[in-house]
Formats: sequence, C-alpha cells, structure tokens
Amino acid sequence: MNLAKVEQELKALLGLRKIIWVEDIKDKDITDGQIDFYARFSKKGEVLMSKGNYRQSYDYEVTRENIDVLSKATDADGNKLNVVIIDTPDSIDESSGVDDFAAGYIGYYVSNGALIMQSFGDKKADQNARKTISKAFPTRAVEQLEINGIASGGDTIHCATQQEPRI
Repeated sequence: MNLAKVEQELKALLGLRKIIWVEDIKDKDITDGQIDFYARFSKKGEVLMSKGNYRQSYDYEVTRENIDVLSKATDADGNKLNVVIIDTPDSIDESSGVDDFAAGYIGYYVSNGALIMQSFGDKKADQNARKTISKAFPTRAVEQLEINGIASGGDTIHCATQQEPRI
C-alpha cells in the first residue's frame, strides 16, 4: 500500500480526520520505534514529547526530528499543536545495555484516578518529568516507579501494563 491508501484505511477504521507522520527508528529495536514512547496526547491540542539526551542512543536524533515535525504540525481543525517537551535522563544505567534501554517518560500508564510513570534514578530528570506530567494531568495522582529492569529490555510501564478485558 502507498501512504495515501494507508491513511485512507486508518481514517476509515479508526475514525480519524488527520494523521501526522513522524520519523521511526527502522531496525533499531523490536518495534522500529513505538509512537507512545516518543509522543502522546495529554488533551486536545497538547502533545507530550520525549527529547532524548543520551547522545549514544539512536533516540537522540529521532526525538529532535519528531519535535520539529510536531512543532510545525496542526490538528485536524488547523490549530497549531502545543508541544510540551520532556527531557530524558542525561545518563542511564549502562550495565543493562545501552541499545535497548528505554529511558523515556512518555510510556506512562493512566488509570482511573492516577498516572503511573517511570523514574530512572536521575533525580533532576525524574523530578522535572513528574512536574511536567502532573501539570498535564492535574486531576490525577502521579506516582513514579524506578523501572530500570523493564527499561533495559526496551519497555516502559505502558508496555508492561497492557490491559486485559474482564471476561
């Protein structure tokens, strides 16, 4: 399928009016880069975006490219998006392997009255991320968990908490 056909199908199947394409990380991880690691809408017109600060990571460049794309983008009604940047930690635990370590804060889990988000032991980055996400979700209690074990496999809290329907 070409891009136009993919967009047509996604719009029809998901009820979308507009699709914004961002850069991926082809062949760099098992998913080629899941969007919910890089950017997530927190409310209409507002998107939280991860900015990778660990220069050795392939996420370093792609996060900057995607920030640029979404900073220039508009929503389906033509309104400019409010892009809120959340910096990743400046350093990570390299003992787990740098290539697959998912050191981003965007992979949070939203539950009924709370939001569970990651921390990585970088006190400054962890606190700044919590403050930014708390501001984006003011009606939810925000809790942080250190997830280096999950992150070392390339996952986030959002990945590890995939909901199962009650049967």
